[in-house]
Amino acid sequence: MSSTYDLAAGLLCGGLANLVPSVLTNPFDVLKIRLQCQPTEIEKYYKSFSHAASRIYAEEGVRGLVMPGLVATCLRELSYSSLRFGLYQPVKGALHGLFSGSNQEKGGEPFIIKVVSAMTIGCVGSSLANPTDLVKIRLQREAGRVVNGVYVSGLNKGIRPSYRNTFYAFYQIVQKETFWGLYKGVQATAIRASLVTGAQLSSYDETKYVLKKYNFMEEGVSLHVVASVVAGLCATTAGAPADIIKTRLLSQQVGGAGMRQYSGFLDCFVNMIRTEGPLSLFKGWLPSYLRIAPHFIISLPLYEQLRKGFGLGAM
Repeated sequence: MSSTYDLAAGLLCGGLANLVPSVLTNPFDVLKIRLQCQPTEIEKYYKSFSHAASRIYAEEGVRGLVMPGLVATCLRELSYSSLRFGLYQPVKGALHGLFSGSNQEKGGEPFIIKVVSAMTIGCVGSSLANPTDLVKIRLQREAGRVVNGVYVSGLNKGIRPSYRNTFYAFYQIVQKETFWGLYKGVQATAIRASLVTGAQLSSYDETKYVLKKYNFMEEGVSLHVVASVVAGLCATTAGAPADIIKTRLLSQQVGGAGMRQYSGFLDCFVNMIRTEGPLSLFKGWLPSYLRIAPHFIISLPLYEQLRKGFGLGAM
């Protein structure tokens, strides 16, 4: 098969493999965003992960957990995840050939090559797909039950909705904040994606290689699931600080005086540590892991099966 076919099939497999679990785990993303974005200077609207889940369900029903940002989530996975999954093998092969030149069995490349490859494609893919991430977070942050055109629940209680739907959100952001408003927070998004994808794909790849090398497991679904669990722990922990900073930056909107709470990634990082303490950088770790773990356990084995179906072989 041609390299063009391999690349196109890999991109398609990556998008499809991530689309399914992203839809299924969207409620955890909603919970994470609400917990990360609520103000700290007043009594918390959501006191914990379980309290947030029960309160949203009581006030907004199942729809309040499932639907916020769902369309934007799908658009994000079909762009961002297609790139990061589909380009991992080609980029890893290119870097290994450039710096090593030796023929190595698949998965046997130096770990640093795997990390750099994954971080690179995570950065590029997330930067290109930033508009979908921006809209997703804003919709998930302000979502709530609407009565007579005003939110009666959620973090924006008593305020009119900013956007009618996903595509209107894109339009409104461009109208009010210019086209580049869609790329607000791209620095934080890129840093977070580099850390998460770097940890995810490299740890998954390395775990598979080590378990096969020492004959603990053979190529198959069981190996893919075990490697996915390891990847979930690594990715959640590595990306936690950048994840909450990204959420804070992307969810903030221009105020009446044209002011923002944070001027950029570093300002948000320093401000959070100074006012909320170092552990604030890991707020939302549990809902984040509860979203990432099942997401990885579905997406990575599914990606392997799709690759097999398209004749690409194991990752």
